[in-house]
Amino acid sequence: MGRGSPIIWPARSPDLNVLDYFLWGHIKNLVEHRRDGTQAEMREAILEAFNTITPEMAYRATRNITRRTELCLQERGRHFEQLLH
Repeated sequence: MGRGSPIIWPARSPDLNVLDYFLWGHIKNLVEHRRDGTQAEMREAILEAFNTITPEMAYRATRNITRRTELCLQERGRHFEQLLH
């Protein structure tokens, strides 16, 4: 996959990357209120936030990747997040 390959893949598509469409937003929501802490406190807050992710949450975040891929192709690589709801 990538440039020149037979599989056309949208470059750096955040809509197809579970880290972008779920994980980082989830972590940020849990730690952003602690911005005044020390670096060690922030590191601890981030680790605590990661520990809140359950197997069910991970499953829900990844179960619709096929739908996301289909929409991405349908929209020819353009933004499609609004079509998921």
